[in-house]
Amino acid sequence: MRFSVIIPLFNKALYIRRALGSVLAQTVQDFEVVVVDDGSIDGSADLVREYTDPRIRLIGQANAGASAARNRGIAESKADLIAFLDADDQWNRDFLEQISFLTAKYPAAGLFATSYRMFNGVDTQYPQIRNLAISEGGHGILDNYLKAMLGPAPFYTSSTVVRKEIVQRMGGFPIGVALGEDLDTWLRIYFDSPMAFMYSHPVVYFAGLPASVTSARIPDGDFAPIATAQKFIDSGHCDAKVVEDLQEYIAHNQVEIAKSLIFHNKHDRARQQLRRIRKTRRYVCEKIFWAFWAAMPHVAIQTALRFKAFFRYIRQSIDSRIDEGQIKQSL
Repeated sequence: MRFSVIIPLFNKALYIRRALGSVLAQTVQDFEVVVVDDGSIDGSADLVREYTDPRIRLIGQANAGASAARNRGIAESKADLIAFLDADDQWNRDFLEQISFLTAKYPAAGLFATSYRMFNGVDTQYPQIRNLAISEGGHGILDNYLKAMLGPAPFYTSSTVVRKEIVQRMGGFPIGVALGEDLDTWLRIYFDSPMAFMYSHPVVYFAGLPASVTSARIPDGDFAPIATAQKFIDSGHCDAKVVEDLQEYIAHNQVEIAKSLIFHNKHDRARQQLRRIRKTRRYVCEKIFWAFWAAMPHVAIQTALRFKAFFRYIRQSIDSRIDEGQIKQSL
């Protein structure tokens, strides 16, 4: 068996069939599926029991969070390669095929991933990844992972496959962490093993769904990746360039947390978060910019966001009309 697909399940009755269907439709069929029901109360587990494919196993446990569910799935898995799929996301048919290519091309890597696309119920968006030496459609070792994380993440949980031995040696996903447990795990793996990456989009991340963890919680000062990055700095084992990259990684996450707090009208907490930011070369201006907005009344922020959305709509409408005109001219 080549892959163990781990699906943590908590109250995703509306989506679990879609996720399982996308796994069963893979062009690479050498896998098992371990669904860990994390105390669902909406009938999600009953839907999984309807499947008769012997490769699908359902394991139940009391609600303990996504990290505990993934760790349980890893412990119960039989394959050396662990693929993660959230119950409300889906894969294209060739996701495991692309991962298989990466494992053959980069056998020394401990993590294999592709990029993804996001669907918010209206349109599809592609992450604008920064600082990548790998071009769209290409592949390679993600040497500058820390730099690539200074913007939309190049990959996320449902587009990631790890070697079982490595993720277990890293201690798995951190327990008791409400948000960012996956980023914390990838950061620890980055300092242990190479990351192989294909710049393609065979995974769909459905954003803003009901009961979504990421839409319901705001990280704060105890954001796990920040604490882990600081531990690597304090260890004294990183050279000056890596320390600088880690400091920028920390500052980026702190800015993103402050932005979320501002947008959710938690300005006092946002200002506290901004005061924690070190004045790295990259983030000194952003710190000042968001400190300004943290001092503004929330109604001013709401107005600014409405104007931004309006101008984005106008720009998209103009672009659409230009495209239509070009198509008519070509006919």
